[in-house]
Amino acid sequence: MIRFFCPACFARLASAVVGCPACGCDPAAWSRRHSYRERLIHGLSHPIREVQMAAVISLGNRRDPAAALPLARCALEHPSDIVLALEIVAALRKLRRSPEKEAAAVLLDGHPALAVREASAALRGR
Repeated sequence: MIRFFCPACFARLASAVVGCPACGCDPAAWSRRHSYRERLIHGLSHPIREVQMAAVISLGNRRDPAAALPLARCALEHPSDIVLALEIVAALRKLRRSPEKEAAAVLLDGHPALAVREASAALRGR
């Protein structure tokens, strides 16, 4: 069974309708107004974990430092999901050196999971 979600608010939809009944969003117009990077970053908040993970992997593969802080925030918003957080550290490892990447690593130093903190420290070369 295919599940449809509003691209703006992630409300579950009965089908690929023209407008979202929850927020009134026109999915096609929303996609045109947002860059691919913006849509991937927004996907970090998707209610389906596999979609979140795909967004993490894609953002890492794009190597765009602008994704660093949203990735770190995603890990901190899901403190019990260690697999997601470690995948986020792996994505950060792919990003070019930048102030954003350093700031993201500093944020991850506050993650509750030791494995994530250790991976973040390795990312920073400590």
